[in-house]
Amino acid sequence: SIDAYKAAFDLDSTNTIALNQVAMLATDRGDYDTATAYYRREYQVEPIMLTRLKIASMLAYAGKLDSAMAILDSITTKTPADTLDPFYQFFLGGTLYADGDLSGALRAAVTGEKVTDKVTHKIGGLQAAAGYALAAGMPDSTARFMAKAESLKATQGSDAAFPDLYRALSN
Repeated sequence: SIDAYKAAFDLDSTNTIALNQVAMLATDRGDYDTATAYYRREYQVEPIMLTRLKIASMLAYAGKLDSAMAILDSITTKTPADTLDPFYQFFLGGTLYADGDLSGALRAAVTGEKVTDKVTHKIGGLQAAAGYALAAGMPDSTARFMAKAESLKATQGSDAAFPDLYRALSN
């Protein structure tokens, strides 16, 4: 529960596992400001790109799209090579989607799928692309992305990266 992780944080304010778990639980409750605060603290303790992406994501969920894009832009400026990381592309896609830029979100998901060799990440990128294509009213593209994800899943023996999205799109 969140109280157990907060207690762990109180004992050791540098416990990144506790910080991450409190942030994730706050996200599940829709408390994006609290999640952002805990992710910011986690980033102070361990400054890695994935945590910055989580901060940007929370800001986007909270409707603070300019702040979210500023973080993504700073990654592009400071460490351009990180933009080739599939997680950067996937978080960029989610932020663009939240901003109503479906074509940008779709491009980011497709780029994320192409820049990774990890099968679960490829499947995740294809599933995200399918979701963005569906939202954009592109049923043929949705079907094509889902078929490619299903093919990878079948041939590589990998489970869906985003099982809830996969189930929703498969029905």
